[in-house]
Amino acid sequence: GTGSIVREKLDEEKQNTLMKYLYKFWSQSLPSRTNAQLFVWHAALVEKAGTGSIVREKLDEEKQNTLMKYLYKFWSQSLPSRTNAQLFVWHAALVEKAGTGSIVR
Repeated sequence: GTGSIVREKLDEEKQNTLMKYLYKFWSQSLPSRTNAQLFVWHAALVEKAGTGSIVREKLDEEKQNTLMKYLYKFWSQSLPSRTNAQLFVWHAALVEKAGTGSIVR
């Protein structure tokens, strides 16, 4: 599946490129189902590359706000606890990078 491709076949440069495109797609207000699939890829990428791959992507304020919006949107959807735990990891990395102001924007 997608996760195994991300975990096994992408070098660091390709991981960073994928991360950049994931955030670009999230900023385009795609359907929830598409965004959920993007989070599957994101989870596989973070599993392989660590949360550093989030920080390596140069997130401007708009991308930070978009990611934060989707984190809260997904938390409102009664997802499995393992998924919510991963969302909290991303949330922590985002707050570390963008500051607590990203929560209230």
